[in-house]
Parts: sequence; structure tokens; C-alpha cells
Amino acid sequence: MDAPTEFKDFHQIFQNLIRKYDASVVYDDFMDYIINGFSLEQDLLWNMQYSYEENLLFSDMYVECVKVLNQKIVMEGLPWYDFFGTYYEAEIVNKFNKEGRKQFFTPPHVADLLAGLNTEAIREGGSCNDSAAGSGRCLLAFNKLRPGIRMIAQDLDLSCIKMCICNFLFHGIKGEVYWMNSLTNEIFGGWFVNEALHSTRGAPHVMKLDVNEVKLVRMEKQASLSSFGK
Repeated sequence: MDAPTEFKDFHQIFQNLIRKYDASVVYDDFMDYIINGFSLEQDLLWNMQYSYEENLLFSDMYVECVKVLNQKIVMEGLPWYDFFGTYYEAEIVNKFNKEGRKQFFTPPHVADLLAGLNTEAIREGGSCNDSAAGSGRCLLAFNKLRPGIRMIAQDLDLSCIKMCICNFLFHGIKGEVYWMNSLTNEIFGGWFVNEALHSTRGAPHVMKLDVNEVKLVRMEKQASLSSFGK
């Protein structure tokens, strides 16, 4: 195992699933399992290819994920921890990518540095946008310094989008996550995360947006920025 030692129990459960299924598919499905569990959509069902026993393994992985985050943030006192990107780098994309391409996210200490250098530029009540967010590490670092600022993540890779959503959920970040091409502005989907914490008594949640809803949100933001500049 190349992932940190605290992932040992999670990794062992994950190995039981990838004996039969593709590792990248299982990891994406694990993140879908989490997102579905926190979704406000009442009719959203977990309806995947797995047997009853295999579904229980997803539940076990979720438990181990929470244990790792508790160890790193509560016990060790880290201000944030990217569980999803850390395991993805170590055990998924750089081992099982069929195209042979490697993928690495911003190292945590660099994300902290970037946040420290730029945090004063964000006005009170403003937002922070990462147009190539990866697993969302830079936004996690910004949230440490400016909690409550609205975080906006954009990426072309759907696996990265799912990592951002999960990281926002577990770190209590209110924000928007857009699956899109930041260069061409082509949009494929979007999610609001923790949008209504005041009405859910602080319970994390996620709401999926269709393409037209995303376009409308972004148009309204653009109009608001234009008015602000006048």
C-alpha cells in the first residue's frame, strides 16, 4: 500500500471490491455513495451493480473514512485533511490509469502557502474560485483561514468534482462545485454543497443542479459582479 498507514483498514476493504471490479469505478462509486447519502433529493436512490454483501463494504469504507478524518483533524489537530485526494493519488490514478497518465494534486503545504498569500484579497462576504480545483485542496486551505467564505470549485475531471463535493461535505464548507471546462466555459453539471445549513440544523447536504440551472446561477453572478463594478 502506497497510501499513508492510517488508510490500512480502508484499503483492505477496498481491495475486496477491486478483485471483481475496476478500481477507479469502485472509487467513483464510493464517492457517489457518500454524495447520495447527503443529497436533499428524496427520490435519489443508490442503485448500483453490487450485491447486498458488497454494498455493506461501501458502508464499512464510509466508516473507515470518517475514522481517518477524525484521527487527522480531531486527534492530530490538522486544520483540514484531503482524504479523497490522498488515497486517489496513491492508490487509484497513478496505479490503475489505463492510459498511463499520472495525476498529482497541489501538495498540502503549497496549498496552505497559496492561501496565506492570497487570503487578504478576498473581501468579507466574498468568494474564492479555483478554476482547476482537483480534489479541492487549495479551497480547503482557504477555508481554514477564512471560514464562511463561499468556495467555488471547477474542474473538467468528474472524479475530481466528486472529491471536491465530498471534501466540502466533511469540512462544512458552503460552496458550489461545477463540472465544466474552465477554458471554454462548457458546462456539464453542478452542485450546491451545504447551501442551507441554517435550515438543516448544521447537517451537511448537497443539491444537484442541471446544466440550465448552472447557467442561470452563473449568469446571475455575472450580472451581480457587473453591477458591483459600476
